[in-house]
Amino acid sequence: MRAGKKTLIFVALPVLVACQSVPVEQPARQEQPSVGVDESAFLAEPGLTDQQRLHKAIQLLGLGSESQAEAELQAYLSNVPDSKIARDLLRQINTPLNELYPQEFVEIALENGQSLSTIAQLYLGDALQFYALARYNEIEQPDKTVVGQVVRVPMTKQAKAHIALPQIEGRGSTVAEIDLEDSEAATSAPVEQAPTGTASAGQRYSLNGVELLIALLRDRQYEEAVIEYEKLDNADDLSKGATERLAIAYIASAEKYTISDPPVASLRYLNAAELMLSIDNSVDNRESALNLLDTSVRLDNNNVRAQSLLAKTKSDLTDI
Repeated sequence: MRAGKKTLIFVALPVLVACQSVPVEQPARQEQPSVGVDESAFLAEPGLTDQQRLHKAIQLLGLGSESQAEAELQAYLSNVPDSKIARDLLRQINTPLNELYPQEFVEIALENGQSLSTIAQLYLGDALQFYALARYNEIEQPDKTVVGQVVRVPMTKQAKAHIALPQIEGRGSTVAEIDLEDSEAATSAPVEQAPTGTASAGQRYSLNGVELLIALLRDRQYEEAVIEYEKLDNADDLSKGATERLAIAYIASAEKYTISDPPVASLRYLNAAELMLSIDNSVDNRESALNLLDTSVRLDNNNVRAQSLLAKTKSDLTDI
């Protein structure tokens, strides 16, 4: 649920409900303690990888299974203790609402293709805040929203700044327009896609691939980020900042395999070089890519792609 350098997908800009164009104040609500639930009964599922466990925790939160999600997050943190994602999700579960958000809010009607996660990204700066936003709206299952459903958005600094921006007709925000660092500065804490008609606005229980990739990069879970990136179909949507961070992730992964599996390390260095070259054609980027490609070839003389790209990059630099 948090944002990072310049990314994360939004769909169309939502519409403020006409009668709520002026922020209103939410009546004070008291948190209702769960009754008759034995918290000790919730144990993390055995046998999951760290990445699978994080996926599962987000899925469970989308389904409203808070206690089981908390168990999975605690287990994840035991292996990945520095995870900002997991800590933030736990914060959303356990922090009283009046400490998470102000009472003042604005109301928004969900449009087709929108969900709590897209609204959280747009107004709160972090798609992962979908769960806190669900709590704020007393929505038991965040992945069950419908077109036209009215959602209260707390008037955080980020939300006020977004509302103050001029709305340019026909212009949607895309992943390529937002940078990881800007989202990190937005310290708010937690996303989805829909069919047409009156069906659900959001039928996804978790982040989409690009959103999860950005969250992993922000959390510096580089090996998991590499795995997630290689499953993506829409990787071209990455911003320059996210692409740079992804290249770093590939380098970190390559270093991990340099001794134990040189061919894998060679491929990772090649991938990092390709990412660097995809950013722009600056001399600095080409020289950085050249060093990565040289390392790739030294680790695996049979890496034909690395040899070919190394020769081309050398030739391009010579011609400048």
